Amino acid sequence: MYKVAILDDEKNLLEEIHNCLQEYEMFEVSYFQEAKLLIDEIDYFDVVYIDYEMENMTAFEFFKETQMSKYIRIIITKYDHIVYKSIDYDIFDFIRKKKLKEDIHNKMNRLLKKLESDHDRIIVESGNRIVAIYYDDIQYIHTDKNYIVIHGREEYKIRSTFKDFIKKIKKNDFITISYGILVNMRYVQYINLKEMMVVLENEIQLPLSYKYKNSVKEAYQEYKIR
Repeated sequence: MYKVAILDDEKNLLEEIHNCLQEYEMFEVSYFQEAKLLIDEIDYFDVVYIDYEMENMTAFEFFKETQMSKYIRIIITKYDHIVYKSIDYDIFDFIRKKKLKEDIHNKMNRLLKKLESDHDRIIVESGNRIVAIYYDDIQYIHTDKNYIVIHGREEYKIRSTFKDFIKKIKKNDFITISYGILVNMRYVQYINLKEMMVVLENEIQLPLSYKYKNSVKEAYQEYKIR
């Protein structure tokens, strides 16, 4: 899960933002009314939503206090002009107070893509859920008609073509062994070149295509000597 903090000294706004973010099950959300409490825990969080102007501190002052920490900075503001003052603070995005719920939801895809690129997880839509899956938890994927099925700690079914899905994979531990079958090499026990099978943990056997035989063999050998 991604760790998200909300900082605002107005409790009503905190609760409104919190309610919006609860719709996304890959988020673990905490909220703070005092900046100092969040500063003490800042390295725990992936994303911070922060009100630009609070009673004891502005967002920019908070960013100066936490400039050595790596997290995604999102400002909540009613002032349009502060966008032009933000260039020195590596601000990822802005949420307008007057369009709070609308902006949070409309900008969520951009945030999720950023989190996915910064972390070792892939974000997918399965059924009515948006989930973040660790690459290391994926054993293999295969096509099933118009769907991709991800096999790992859980099984996820995603509407996608094989070609489109493999473009989303940002980790080079995965190898295509037959068209429509993608394997995470960390789960490969051995490759049986005689019977053209790739054997995974739990004795899962997957067919190896002659088309991919050499590329699979080379990729697996390189993986094992890393």
